[in-house]
Amino acid sequence: MNEPAPKLTDPAPAPAPASLRLGLVVPCFNEVDQLPASMDALAAKLDALVAAGLIRADSFVLLVDDGSTDATWALIEERCAGYHRFEGLRLAVNAGQQTAIFAGLQAVADRCGAALSLDADLQDDLSAIDAMLEELAEGAEIVLGVRAERDSDGWFKQQSAGLFYRTARVLGVGLTPDHGDFRLVAQPALGRLLQFSEHDLFLRATPALLSRRIAVVRYRRLPREAGSSHYPLMRMVALGWTGISSFSLWPLRLISVTGALTSVLALVLTVYALLAWASGNTVAGWTSIFVALTLFSGLTLLALGIIGEYVAKIYREVVRRPRYFVQQTTSKVASAPDDNGAVDISSACRPPGAQARDGRELRPKADSLRPENGKF
Repeated sequence: MNEPAPKLTDPAPAPAPASLRLGLVVPCFNEVDQLPASMDALAAKLDALVAAGLIRADSFVLLVDDGSTDATWALIEERCAGYHRFEGLRLAVNAGQQTAIFAGLQAVADRCGAALSLDADLQDDLSAIDAMLEELAEGAEIVLGVRAERDSDGWFKQQSAGLFYRTARVLGVGLTPDHGDFRLVAQPALGRLLQFSEHDLFLRATPALLSRRIAVVRYRRLPREAGSSHYPLMRMVALGWTGISSFSLWPLRLISVTGALTSVLALVLTVYALLAWASGNTVAGWTSIFVALTLFSGLTLLALGIIGEYVAKIYREVVRRPRYFVQQTTSKVASAPDDNGAVDISSACRPPGAQARDGRELRPKADSLRPENGKF
């Protein structure tokens, strides 16, 4: 017997329950002016995604306070106490945006099926999250939010950004042009990311090392509504150099190439000088000596500087100082990392009895290292 067709007045069927628990990781640094509006927008977006059946109802937002000196943490605590989908993690000192994101990913990795990182100023368009989740449902493990245009940037920033991406491509760094930190990473790629143990981790270059199933969602970057950018020119230059030096050896190889070319030029000049001496046309001149000395002295100092940067990176990795220290968490962060941020918590993905690089057996952390009542 055929069932009667639904009437036009019948309510639409409810969407099927979603199986994905999403964790949003939002680094915050002195965002007291922008954060209230950002938290309202994030709460509304999570509610909409849950209502649409795209994510589970227990999905959440983790706000990572990167050592703010204003009332950012007070705002986070207040919101976490009043809304069940918000959690807070406070770093003891400012560790940098990349480290703050990594700390947040460490805290949420074992509690969600996918983690989405985005800036607290919400210049990353929240409406793009729907398309990112669709790409995830179609089989992607990593979805990158990529700016569709840079019209809002000034001429200098547009040109410098283009030069950086072209240079990175020539040097073999696997960067996606115009991609920042708006990134959705699902398991098991998220677990792979946590196995990176270097101190100066440049997250924007890691996707190509984690998975071949990478999708791109283009979006229009929105203007900042309040506050100011925390990335001045020199900090951007430092971040760019970290990315290149962490994922490319070509700066060192260029020193070798320059040295080889300089040696060939010196050989040619030596032959020329001998021929001039043999013909009796040797005329003393300070110009050629001055140019040669200043040129080769500059090249030598540049080479030493580049080598010194790599030696400094080796030093930081060898001493294995903690990446960050967790000062405080809200009570909901049940799996927050302990105060030794450099501990390789990817050991949770290794089988029992596995050994760390120094030969020690990896064991679960003692209960005394976990926060009590949200504080250490």
